[in-house]
Amino acid sequence: MTGNETIFFTTNDRLIQLSTGRIILPVLTAPDMNSMRVWLSDDDGISWRKGEGDARAEGNACCGYPLAIELEDGTVAMFIRTANNV
Repeated sequence: MTGNETIFFTTNDRLIQLSTGRIILPVLTAPDMNSMRVWLSDDDGISWRKGEGDARAEGNACCGYPLAIELEDGTVAMFIRTANNV
């Protein structure tokens, strides 16, 4: 590694399978540590692809512990812990 690569971190018990069968793994991106994205699998985890876009903490505050849940209407809510004092 040269120090310029993006690294993806996750924590225990964050992988979820949606009612559609899609598997979602929320990850924190480093070295900036201020955004999260998801990795997706539509074949029971055999292959994975990086989801489009990312969610960033307000003011680019450091963050961690990304979490996703599926709501009753099928939409996915993403949560992230930040260092913001707002």
